Amino acid sequence: MLPAHHHLLKWATRRGFTVEVVSEDEVDYTGTKWLEAVDAVEAVEEGQIYLKKPGSGTSGYLAGFSFILEWNDAPDETISDWGINDITIAWDMEYTEHCKRYPINTEFSRSNN
Repeated sequence: MLPAHHHLLKWATRRGFTVEVVSEDEVDYTGTKWLEAVDAVEAVEEGQIYLKKPGSGTSGYLAGFSFILEWNDAPDETISDWGINDITIAWDMEYTEHCKRYPINTEFSRSNN
């Protein structure tokens, strides 16, 4: 099972979004390469992941997610919060389906939102 942040970053870059990783009010990564975005996320303990239209510069956030790593080692909970819109709902639905293929327990449920 992919950790939530891996799945989100791969999902977003495959759909053409530019990813911005922010921690402690500093931009750690902006780009479209999912493994580089994963490296930026995993270099810090918590922060935000923003999805933008390609070439939108510092504006144009379409969706935002918060992440916390290493607080309980649950791979499906590395993305801890997100705003609600069509993009975040689409990702959440796909990640929920992904998780069902690798159940953590017999009564699978996502409790983030």
